[in-house]
Amino acid sequence: MYTKKRFLQILIFGLLFVFLISFANALTQITNCVELQNMNNDLTGKYVLMNDVDCIDSRNWNGGLGFLPVGNSTAGYRFAGTFNGNGFVVKNLYMNRNASYLGLFGYTTANFTIMNTNLTNFTILGKSVMGTAGGYIYGNITHVHIKNSFINSTYYSGTYSNIGGLVSSLGVNCFITNSSVKNLIIRSGSGANGGLVGSSSGNIYYSFVEDTNISAPGTYTNGGFAGTSTGKIFNSYSKNNNISGGNYVSGFVAVGNSLIHNCWSNSTSTSNGYASGGLVGRGLNGLYINNSFWNGKMTGGTDLGGICGQQDFSNSLVRIVNSYSSGKIIASATTTYAGGISGFVKSNNSATHMINNSYSTTIMGGNNPSRRGGIAGSYTNISVFNSYWDIDVSNTTVSCANDTFGGSAYSIGCGNEINRTTTEMK
Repeated sequence: MYTKKRFLQILIFGLLFVFLISFANALTQITNCVELQNMNNDLTGKYVLMNDVDCIDSRNWNGGLGFLPVGNSTAGYRFAGTFNGNGFVVKNLYMNRNASYLGLFGYTTANFTIMNTNLTNFTILGKSVMGTAGGYIYGNITHVHIKNSFINSTYYSGTYSNIGGLVSSLGVNCFITNSSVKNLIIRSGSGANGGLVGSSSGNIYYSFVEDTNISAPGTYTNGGFAGTSTGKIFNSYSKNNNISGGNYVSGFVAVGNSLIHNCWSNSTSTSNGYASGGLVGRGLNGLYINNSFWNGKMTGGTDLGGICGQQDFSNSLVRIVNSYSSGKIIASATTTYAGGISGFVKSNNSATHMINNSYSTTIMGGNNPSRRGGIAGSYTNISVFNSYWDIDVSNTTVSCANDTFGGSAYSIGCGNEINRTTTEMK
């Protein structure tokens, strides 16, 4: 039986334990932009926004350089904490730095989480790896919304600027859920730019980009939703966005081997290079598009496809299933390959590309009819099953226009697709 003294000892130790646990989990409250900046003083802290925060004075900080991103790429100085916006708004944050890894958070670790946050009227001028919420992000993002912001790779002249409306780069096994970007402008001198994310190795669910303009003339890998993606994208869309660039331009994902499921885009893309697609510009090995559609407008370039511009990679397998296109493709040259589903399809071995249970009502024009197909513009090593196109609006009665490479021992080719009139499509 416990003595009174022993009982008091147990009680004191118990209370001390509860206090220590509470202290360890304590949240640091943020009420102004200076406190927001001071997160750099504790990169493992747990922060919560207590009210809307206006960072209009940040353009006068640090001799005009503005806000210093929380965390940077140097080991030991990466942000590993959490940030809960509590539904409030951070607005008018300004950066003008001849540097990379720019955003509210510059570089984070896998412990990072940002949630329930609204970011509005941000201006970010820098080199590369830039996003409104963050530059290089390991961790998770949920319910984060961006509006009315501007990002420009003012100081960059390399190959990939890597700009994303929400984040520049999303790491492997990381997540973006229920997040959005609206009314954003991205200006870049180089590629790997996307309305939501520049380059994603993670997974994205229930997110969207609307009314955003991405301009990177003469460069490549620009997408209305993502520049590059190797992870999953589910239940997401790109709406009323305008994207322009050189090679690999798309209303949704510029280059990728993602699993894209239940997604759509009605965005407009303009290219002066090759491989432009309504949903994917260039499809790499493993790309699987399912239950998705495009009904936007595409102009210029070569290898133009309503779903995928170019399925062209050694040892590759790209699948398009249960999907459709109903947009408008205007080629800028008579030599352009254009297809209602895919513009250019090629694989160098037995990994045959697949188009299954899909259709096109896409309007096509501007190129030589011999390079225009209701399903594919140019092909080898392709399997097409239970798919069809509208022969009236597509301006072609040919399913797969040009077996450019003479097929191969592995090629199944076209032959199981169906042409239909507009009346029959109804």
